[in-house]
Amino acid sequence: MGRVWSKAKPPCRLTLCAIIHAVNRFHSGSDTDYLPRWITPHLQRASQEHRVVVLTGARQVGKSTLLRRAEPFASWRYYTLDDYDVLRQAEQDPKALWAGDTNVVLDEVQKVPTLLPAIKHTVGAE
Repeated sequence: MGRVWSKAKPPCRLTLCAIIHAVNRFHSGSDTDYLPRWITPHLQRASQEHRVVVLTGARQVGKSTLLRRAEPFASWRYYTLDDYDVLRQAEQDPKALWAGDTNVVLDEVQKVPTLLPAIKHTVGAE
């Protein structure tokens, strides 16, 4: 059974903060701490063979990190729909996100369900 803290003796906030900071430092290393993902060469090959590639997976496994750090994706134009302005653009005029560019990463596309049909339409028209 877990420990119950009485009103008279709260947990030490300093210790709790130290633990949180230690865990954050462990999980948020510097740029030099990036570990290549096993799927990277498969994505690189797929991006050469297909005009559109979708990377899906569980939360917090490194999908966005891979696309921001691994070549060739790291040199591509990157948009995240976590950015409100990008989200609004995707809702109002999604084709403007990739206009004039062939290599674009769109992150968090699930936030705009009409985005994938717009991509399909664009690719089908070319």
